[in-house]
Order: sequence, then C-alpha cells, then structure tokens
Amino acid sequence: MSSTNYSLYTIPIAYVIGMVPRLFSIRTYSAASKKTFPYKRPRTLLSLVQNDQSLDRATKNKILYAEAAHANSMENIAIFAAAVGTANAVGVDKEWVNAISAAYVVLRFIYNHVYIFQDSLPILARTAVHHSAAFAVMTLFVLAGNEVNRK
Repeated sequence: MSSTNYSLYTIPIAYVIGMVPRLFSIRTYSAASKKTFPYKRPRTLLSLVQNDQSLDRATKNKILYAEAAHANSMENIAIFAAAVGTANAVGVDKEWVNAISAAYVVLRFIYNHVYIFQDSLPILARTAVHHSAAFAVMTLFVLAGNEVNRK
C-alpha cells in the first residue's frame, strides 16, 4: 500500500462532488425553462421550479432531487472533514484513513446519482448508499477513539 496520506485531499473532492448536483440543477432549469438561473437570489430556485408551469413533472423532480442532493452533501461535508481530521490528528493508520475516506467519496458520488435519478432505481437504494457513507464517517471516529485509548 501507499505510504502517502491522501485522505485530506478527499475533503475538497467531496465538496466538489457535492457541488455537481447544484450545477446539474442550474443547467437543467435553464435548458428546460429557457430562463436564466437567478444568480442574485439562488435560494429562490426551489420555489421558481415548483411554480414554473412550463416544466414537466419529471424535469421538476430532477431539479428538486438535485437540489436536495446538493443540500445533503453540504450538510454532511463538515462531519466528514471532522472525521478525517480527527483520525489523522490522533494517528490512525493512514492506510485505513485513506481507504475509508476514498470509500466515502465514492459513496457520495453514487449517492448523488441515485438521488437525482431515483425514479428509475429501487426505492431503498438512496437510503442504503447514504447510510453506508455515514457508516464510513462513524468508522473514522471509532478508529480515532480506539487510537486515543490505545495510547
């Protein structure tokens, strides 16, 4: 295995992955509605989409799901960053931290896809992927706790 600790790089990668659904929703809204994204008031997008009669239901759902995936990513990035930082600070084996951090990033990528395109996927797929990513974060904290107690 690598002697390099890549785990800290997974934090900005996870952030970028969390921004992708936002970019998807902006492009989808602009293309489908032929309207400009409200850059001066971006938080109004949800109400604009919900009230836009020119958008079909499937398009509205894709945009709303993408916005929800983005919000979920932003809600989860802090605890992920804290877990990676804590695991590194207390000296958890970098191979484990690298592997778990990479798994989290992959799971968040999958989560975004499953969330946005959930109409064509099994109903529990999103929940399973979300819980798997949460388990990865909690595993980093448990490993950090174990490392502290070993010293």
